[in-house]
Amino acid sequence: MLPLKGYILDMGRGTTHKKAIIELYEQKVQPPDIARKTNHSLNAVDRYIKDY
Repeated sequence: MLPLKGYILDMGRGTTHKKAIIELYEQKVQPPDIARKTNHSLNAVDRYIKDY
């Protein structure tokens, strides 16, 4: 894997935490727990889930 900006800074069209958040959501983990585990705000987690 090349050390591209999207991978290093987790921004843009590169790798994001969305996959991890959705995987936890599919495992029936509650959004506040997902936010805590992934170090994201609850608003961001809710937005990712809604977009999914």
